[in-house]
Amino acid sequence: MNGPALPGFTYLDRLGTGGFAEVFLYEQEWPRRKVAVKVVRPDVPLTEREKALFTSEANSMAQLADHPYIVTVISAGILGPADGGRPYLVLRYCPPPDLGVRVRSTPLTVPDALATGIKLASAIETAHRAGILHRDIKPSNVLVTTYGEPALTDFGIAGRIHEVDADREVRISFPWSSPELLDGRSNGSVSSDVYSLGATIWNLLVGRSPFAQPQGDNSARALSVRILHQAPPLTQRRDVPPAFDRLLQQCLAKDPAHRPSTALELARGMQQIEAQLGFARTPIAVEGGMGVMGGSSAPVFASPQGGDDATVVKPVSIVPAGERRRPDAGVPMRPPALSATRKGSKVLFTWKASGTLRDGDTFEWKRDDTGASGRTASTRLGFKSTDRVCLQVRQIHDSFTSGWEQGCA
Repeated sequence: MNGPALPGFTYLDRLGTGGFAEVFLYEQEWPRRKVAVKVVRPDVPLTEREKALFTSEANSMAQLADHPYIVTVISAGILGPADGGRPYLVLRYCPPPDLGVRVRSTPLTVPDALATGIKLASAIETAHRAGILHRDIKPSNVLVTTYGEPALTDFGIAGRIHEVDADREVRISFPWSSPELLDGRSNGSVSSDVYSLGATIWNLLVGRSPFAQPQGDNSARALSVRILHQAPPLTQRRDVPPAFDRLLQQCLAKDPAHRPSTALELARGMQQIEAQLGFARTPIAVEGGMGVMGGSSAPVFASPQGGDDATVVKPVSIVPAGERRRPDAGVPMRPPALSATRKGSKVLFTWKASGTLRDGDTFEWKRDDTGASGRTASTRLGFKSTDRVCLQVRQIHDSFTSGWEQGCA
């Protein structure tokens, strides 16, 4: 079966098919190069909603086209009447298999998983700053370029941050979707994208999704129950440092408030782990450089006049691979050093501030098991519980915050 006729392109092969579109390999005649062409499947009813989804994907990917870890859109168009007038995208060709297939048999090493996670977080942070939610982050949507770099693709159900609450339906991929997407509390958010990214990185280390059970029931219903009610699992890999496991567990927290607040915060957490392990830090490539460091989900760049169908190309800058620094102390805001001890039903958490503790410094804390949270100037907290208690703590100095540190007993 050949692909549809495209003037200026020669059909070479079929690359794959999904629930919405099929992808073919073509050779572009001028300039001569291999490209991937994504076309709405002929058996998919071409409703106004399907057309809008495809248009949104083209515009979102074009707006982010300069990012080194997002698949580039080369052009778009409509097939002729003989091929049903279906819309298509011409994309940069990334040879198969996708990253999800690659790690099923050979999961990534810890250094490679950290570097890949930071690069994907860079792409997602850039999309968020442009006001775009991906809403379908998963290993099969991460391609690999001919230079071995990850490239995020498939913005087919992407949404604008300020518009998603009005969506009447949301398409999800069960193994990678956050609890609030599964139970209908959200149509997508920065936090749900962070969840899916955390699940994807977990998969890179293990070769399966976090809540999938080898030889078990992994139907959509069974996965949903585990995602909604089971505690985030550890990778169970001896070479994965505890800090990396804790960070991924935070990404998979049931409560969005307990996750890293942005993809950038997650990337910085992985950079810290690289530094602790003695690895070179992977740079964070984000649009807008140092313009926004907080957790705001508002778009940084306004759309040009003409509406959302305009293609916006903006330069990519490299965020220095360092920590946020206190303006008055000149030292990195590292997470507090946290320890936990248990005596019977009493659990005591104590911690030491990063650097010198200044007047006005406080600590924010939250419990994973109960969702309780608060802020204190003390460096110790006690609880009574016969069950395992996990506490996260971070230091706050003026408008600066450290990363979260977690301890359990």
